[in-house]
Amino acid sequence: SDRFYFTGSALAGGGSSNFGWDLMGGLGYEMSDHFSAVAGYRALGVDYQDGDFEFDVTIQGPIVGVALKF
Repeated sequence: SDRFYFTGSALAGGGSSNFGWDLMGGLGYEMSDHFSAVAGYRALGVDYQDGDFEFDVTIQGPIVGVALKF
């Protein structure tokens, strides 16, 4: 159907952390010209260190959402 679409994003960089990244992939369904429903999977990783404090984590899981186009 022409109402289904694939969507995704990828980000990587340093900023204040040593390294961070974000990946997302999903399948969308266009309900009307202005509204879509999206379901997919997202993973986010951060490697941050400041003195003795260290935060090195990967968070991942399913996502659902609604998109509004205007």
